[in-house]
Amino acid sequence: MKISELPNAPEWLKSANTVNADVEWKCGYIVWNSGDFLGGDFWGGDFWGGNFQGGDFRGGNFRGGNWLGGTWYGSSERLLFNAASIGIVPDDEGMCVAYRTTTHDCHGRHNHDFMQQEGEYYEDDIDNVDDATTCVIGIHVTTAAKAHTYFGVDLAAQMWRVRFHICNLIACDGEKARISGGIFEKIERPF
Repeated sequence: MKISELPNAPEWLKSANTVNADVEWKCGYIVWNSGDFLGGDFWGGDFWGGNFQGGDFRGGNFRGGNWLGGTWYGSSERLLFNAASIGIVPDDEGMCVAYRTTTHDCHGRHNHDFMQQEGEYYEDDIDNVDDATTCVIGIHVTTAAKAHTYFGVDLAAQMWRVRFHICNLIACDGEKARISGGIFEKIERPF
């Protein structure tokens, strides 16, 4: 619904510069469904669609839409945005799906000492990092297409589908992500 029609709309939302905003209350917070956020402060809730073109994103979750400008405050929201840009979006239970490849005999393509096991696997002693774009220790995952090409195309490589909880996401730069673990399943390349 329009901001002007939203019961008890917060002041930050009423004073924001917006065009064609479609918003709602859900579970006690604002859900931005579509429209253009052009300026002002976004102070919380979920941004699901539309364009964030200007202003300050000061809290909440950027779960979809287009980031076209503005200032982002806080690394955890940026981590979720970067993950969403490569298709890593949690379902209602917080589970995500991503992909990786190993050599044909299941060794890591970057770290050849690593042997990928099928099933549930977690790295030990990995802490989350404050910088959401840092390439740190952990298991590299991404989209299926990027997994196929990231270390160079190897038609003999083994592709894996990885299901993991969003709390296992360590870092993401918008191209690849690092996770602490999940459930690993060998699959055929989908192309």
